[in-house]
Amino acid sequence: MTPDQEERANASRALRLAGWGSIFYLITTDILGPFNAPYAISQVGWVPGVLLYFVMGGMALYTGLILWRLFIRLDSVWYPLKTYADIAERIFGRWAKRVIDVLQGIQLLVNVATICLANGQAWSQITRGRLCFSVCIVIWVIVGFVIGQIRTLKNYGWLAHGAVWVNLVIIFTSIGFMANSPPNFSAAAQSLGVPAGPVQTQLFATLPLFKKVNGVMNMVYAYGGTLIFPAMMAEMKHPMDFWKGMTLAQLVIFVAYLMYGAFVYAFQGQFTLPLAYQGVSRFVWQTVGNALSLITGITAAELYGNIGISTSFSPTL
Repeated sequence: MTPDQEERANASRALRLAGWGSIFYLITTDILGPFNAPYAISQVGWVPGVLLYFVMGGMALYTGLILWRLFIRLDSVWYPLKTYADIAERIFGRWAKRVIDVLQGIQLLVNVATICLANGQAWSQITRGRLCFSVCIVIWVIVGFVIGQIRTLKNYGWLAHGAVWVNLVIIFTSIGFMANSPPNFSAAAQSLGVPAGPVQTQLFATLPLFKKVNGVMNMVYAYGGTLIFPAMMAEMKHPMDFWKGMTLAQLVIFVAYLMYGAFVYAFQGQFTLPLAYQGVSRFVWQTVGNALSLITGITAAELYGNIGISTSFSPTL
């Protein structure tokens, strides 16, 4: 590069402060949420469930590396890549960016809305329904507005760091609870229509096809956060190091999904609920899982909202 070009590149790089360690925590916060994994395995059985998590974990790693390679090849000081849609524009043209902007915005909006609804439900359960459900949702929307004042990945990293450890606390505490208590028979009867009885597991589930598809879709949804990888790379000081944080994060996520899903399914079988930590029989233990999940839920929602929707639509509009 000429001296002028080198100066411009260094100035642009100075604004990017995130390192690959921060990316590890951000990706783990973005994707890690193994509390649907036991339910997914229960819908398809041991063999398909374990095999599908191996396949999807490998595909998630491979596609993440593809996005990294595309970013390294296409990003420049004059035409910077900031979003997933920018990659589509480089390859197919302006119309592709418009289409991806709309589709990505819809998906991220639905993701944020789903997390806000889940947080509202958790808060309602903690209060035993004493607080209006709509108010429970509004509370977490306001909390999201406050957290939304964090504008850079570097400053957001400490929150993502804490959310990862909170997720691990939920995993290990719920495992301990389930190993020392029977399943939540009443919740399973209401939610799944499964009568109380002995715990049973299956190598291949004999459920209707639509329930098996629902289980597979839960596995696919678990890796839905990959589309904000380019936004993360856009704030890295050295984007070439992205593969380190991403690979380590995918390994941790895969192990957490598979081990947690297998453990809970082994102990709860056909009584496994869509949110695994609500499958414990004591209300106090359910409350612990709900309370801790509020932290990880709002953190993921703000990661989608701030990094995803805002960076996707601001260049277009």
